[in-house]
Amino acid sequence: MSLITTRIGVPFVGIGVPNPDVTLPSLATLVFDASSITPIKYRNTSIQNQLSPGTYQVILALDGYDNVNNDRGLTVTQSSPGSGLITITKGQAIKIHVAATAWPGGSPPQTKCVAIFLKSTNSANWTLAKHAYIDPNNDFNTTISVNPMQGAATGFSTALLQSASSDPQLGGRVADGNTDEILSLTQGGVQITRDVADVTVPPDQSPDYKVATARGAGLVFKGLANGMQDFVKAVAANFIEYTGDNGSDIQESDQTLLTAIAVLFGNRFISMQMPQDSAGVSETRTYIGNLTVNQTQITENWTKTATTPVEFNLQTAPQDYLLISQNSELIYRRA
Repeated sequence: MSLITTRIGVPFVGIGVPNPDVTLPSLATLVFDASSITPIKYRNTSIQNQLSPGTYQVILALDGYDNVNNDRGLTVTQSSPGSGLITITKGQAIKIHVAATAWPGGSPPQTKCVAIFLKSTNSANWTLAKHAYIDPNNDFNTTISVNPMQGAATGFSTALLQSASSDPQLGGRVADGNTDEILSLTQGGVQITRDVADVTVPPDQSPDYKVATARGAGLVFKGLANGMQDFVKAVAANFIEYTGDNGSDIQESDQTLLTAIAVLFGNRFISMQMPQDSAGVSETRTYIGNLTVNQTQITENWTKTATTPVEFNLQTAPQDYLLISQNSELIYRRA
């Protein structure tokens, strides 16, 4: 008999932080496969057009936090060599595969995503086609099924991508890795708010209608743990832990800066593990274009009869050239 899938709860949410002890490696010697495929199923309801027939090449570079700019923003590492020529006919896509052991060091790198650059044989330069999730436990697989959006980071030469040279769009090119700070206990569930900006079209021959021009996915949840570090994750603050006198462990936090200056410090990876479906498989969602501290009011309510959760309202706000005209919510399921 058929089974209706009912899924409840989110096992965990993780907010990424730069790991200065991990410098992401160059992909200069990476060996990977890139080929044309005919999808089993394909649906396209976005404004991106299906990948045009033609002959293409791809290049890979790791996404990480920009060490040169104090981890404020993203950058990409020195890229891989270009793939062989890939010929696409109508309805096909490009499949990219990296064996888990083929990554530098013999295992998937300590970051969430890889940047995929695309070039047709009719062009001398590369365009950022997408960011793709790196499965930490398996081979890497992704596809390119649509044309890059106008406005995506573009104009890169092969020599630039394969070098470690800094660039206004690519960043400092020295990339720190990512560590997830897991919020394993939440209260009240996790809400994904999908905001839409639209424009009204008023044709003379029919009623007015609205067309979406921009979409964003925000995350709203409450962390049940409420120690000093948990509040620092949610608000703009400084935190330090160190060894004091007599071997004591000291933690300090400076919060609530009295200034009217607004500075945005760049995007960080946010991960969310979804509940299992009826097949026992769950997907991973990775958000790469969200703020990771609240821009809204937070109220602490300490009572003897109720918990005091830490509120998170993480809005969509791309702050990087590498995120403009890109999909910022990456959903990956492997069965």
